Amino acid sequence: MPRRAAGFKRPLTKGNAKAQDALGYMYYNGEGVPLDYTEAAHWYRQGAEQGDTLAEQGLAYMYVKGQGVEQDDTQAVAWYQKAAEQGDPVAQTSLGYMYAYGSHSR
Repeated sequence: MPRRAAGFKRPLTKGNAKAQDALGYMYYNGEGVPLDYTEAAHWYRQGAEQGDTLAEQGLAYMYVKGQGVEQDDTQAVAWYQKAAEQGDPVAQTSLGYMYAYGSHSR
């Protein structure tokens, strides 16, 4: 694991959702690690399952785009909904867009 990502290893083993989201972001964007959508989805899911809104947003977006996961608007809406219910304005906007435009939101 590259040095920048290695700093997240200890918190990840302790279930730190923020670190999991950060690692998902790094893999999604290829920052400090090779770009890898499958790894990004894995780490976003880890954080999302603990209620981290940024991880929920990241995972939802990956479902919208079909990056690292099979494209699935139902899953995208479900993850955006979880983040939106926690008051996340980006997720609320994305959710509204999906309801307004359905699968055309891609």
